[in-house]
Amino acid sequence: GQVLHARSVIWDEDGKAAKARPVEFTIRNGKDEVVFEYEGRSSSFGVVAFDWRIPESAGIGQYFLRLQTGDRPEAIHSVRIAKYELPQFTLR
Repeated sequence: GQVLHARSVIWDEDGKAAKARPVEFTIRNGKDEVVFEYEGRSSSFGVVAFDWRIPESAGIGQYFLRLQTGDRPEAIHSVRIAKYELPQFTLR
């Protein structure tokens, strides 16, 4: 299967990299079902990253990534999972 790579930088209240901040990533499908969860800590540069191996059973459509630190959501982003279609073109 394919892999979705996600990475984020966490900032503290002073606008500096949030070191060793506990974070939680969740991915939900279009039916609002949790399909992946990741818990970890940000690096000394405030970076947190994970890989999600997309299961063959995952449906095509919109998925929502949510990053949370503590009790507040930091970011929500959506991605679309679709079948790859080979581009068709003609060289002249």
